[in-house]
Amino acid sequence: MRFCVRTCLVGVLAMAVAGVSPASAQGDVPGIQVELTTLTDRLMPMQPIRLIVRVANVSVEPVRGWFILHANAGRCGLMVEGEGLTRHVNSREMTPNRLAAGDYLPPARPMTYEPGYERTLDLIALYDRDAADYLFPIPGRYDLRFWVQFFTGTGLDDYKPVHLISDTVSLNIEEPEGERFASRVWRLPWGMPQQFSGSPVTSGFSDVSGTSYEQYARFAMSGWSEIARAERIRILEELADGPPPQQIADLVMLRLAELLLAENDHARAAEWARKVEEMPGALPHVVSRAAQLRQEAERRD
Repeated sequence: MRFCVRTCLVGVLAMAVAGVSPASAQGDVPGIQVELTTLTDRLMPMQPIRLIVRVANVSVEPVRGWFILHANAGRCGLMVEGEGLTRHVNSREMTPNRLAAGDYLPPARPMTYEPGYERTLDLIALYDRDAADYLFPIPGRYDLRFWVQFFTGTGLDDYKPVHLISDTVSLNIEEPEGERFASRVWRLPWGMPQQFSGSPVTSGFSDVSGTSYEQYARFAMSGWSEIARAERIRILEELADGPPPQQIADLVMLRLAELLLAENDHARAAEWARKVEEMPGALPHVVSRAAQLRQEAERRD
């Protein structure tokens, strides 16, 4: 099930957000819509959330301006409030699946976004580095909003930044009886591979073996270049047979297809890519990438 909110409203963040100054301009950008979608409305404490962010021109007129929806550019981010906690996480702190391309610098002149234009960013958020804590450390109800910085003006000299902010998505964090112990002992911020390597990572799984915490962490490990590709493939094959948590199932199989293609195992790469294409509930941009991988694997085979 997907949970989705949209807004055409542009506001001003009242706080500085991870390297982006609060915008001084107020108003709106008619026609530009920000949509935040999560694939679930229920998680356990200290589990990641997958975010699908879409920016679109939903009007019948072209819109002039500029924005960048790319994780590494840092011009978008997530706001979380709940249980007395406030989190502001820049997109640089999240895990992108690299399906969304983007430029890092604004063009010399504003872009023209034609009616129907849209751009999607797929992110996984878990940890607030500034707060040194998880986004959802304890059970309760949390509210999520996503912001995207948009520039208006006729050129670089008079660009004016405003923040487009989505409506609120509410998330229930619950602690099921069957995994209560795991949630209390689990403290590994799996999105930070530079802090963990070798046996400390493996030993960190022992207390949560067989739980979804281990599944999410192993998915994160499969993206670490510090781990041999053959080992990453083995991790993903075990996850895919699991089955993996619903909100990352398509990404597990897609990453497996990518690694197999890199290993020149064309037949198996095509097989896993085809499974993504046929998977009920796989997101359209993931299916599109899987189709590209399958075609490339079949071409090379």
